Amino acid sequence: MESHQLQDYPVKGTEVHALAVEDGDNGFADQPQYGEKYDASHDKRDMYRLGRKQELKRRFKYFSIAGYVVVLGNTWEFSVVTSTFGLANGGTAGTIWTSIIVCIGMFLGVLSLAEIASMAPTSGGQYHWVSEIAPRRVQKPLSYAVGWMALLGWQVGMPAVAYIFAQQILALITVCDPTYVIQGYQGALMTIASATSSIALSVFVMQKLTLAEGLAVVVHCFGFVAFLAILWVMGPKAGGYETFFNFQDQNEWGSKGLATLVGIIGPVATFIGGDSAVHLAEELQDASYVLPRAMVTGCAINYIVGLIGLISFLFNI
Repeated sequence: MESHQLQDYPVKGTEVHALAVEDGDNGFADQPQYGEKYDASHDKRDMYRLGRKQELKRRFKYFSIAGYVVVLGNTWEFSVVTSTFGLANGGTAGTIWTSIIVCIGMFLGVLSLAEIASMAPTSGGQYHWVSEIAPRRVQKPLSYAVGWMALLGWQVGMPAVAYIFAQQILALITVCDPTYVIQGYQGALMTIASATSSIALSVFVMQKLTLAEGLAVVVHCFGFVAFLAILWVMGPKAGGYETFFNFQDQNEWGSKGLATLVGIIGPVATFIGGDSAVHLAEELQDASYVLPRAMVTGCAINYIVGLIGLISFLFNI
């Protein structure tokens, strides 16, 4: 199969004399070591190799971008929300085992994406990588298709997350006021408000995003500890065999195996997003070195924390 490797080519209108990659040098031998002072030449070299100009300020570092992956993943919180799919389709056992399988599969995918990100740290992500790595004769159509799939995914994912957030707010209102009845239009309006607030924060408070992410990581971690403490100390406990091996088909698919496969949509929705840091690659210092490590670290934390939170929750229902 014909392959097309990343090429070193100049950016039109950009001075690149000091960045030229010498013959026999792949440009990755002099990566910075952790703790060294930031040297912009590494990122300039990567942008030169990608044929792009630097247009964004590089404000993120390792811990801020890893925290971004953890907060955006939101796994232990989301696992409780999406467990409703698995409980009706596969039961507690189906939910646990499909979650483990999904974590393993997605982590292997993240390792591959991290390797590619180390070679081409671009915010374009997958569609750009396809245009670089795919066989030359299919680069354009494949990149076009991947780009559109990513766009459709973002358009669906944004309102979906906003809708879930809106439903959580309305659910809290019903807890405080049992006489309150949720109306359909209220969920729609709350979803619009949630999405609009997120966009406004991303556009107008970008300078403080790293600080906001740091605070979100703290709340995320302490919330997880409080969540586990309440479940482990105060919650009722189910038996281990019943939790891990009691498969169910409450929606009457006719097969517990088929029901479990249907319920896999919950774990997939929970543990998706391992590539999130990629789309901030051009705002990250020493991107080719830091980005893959932050991706792997953030996803490992997400998967471990998500599984612990999910299993703890399923033991207490």
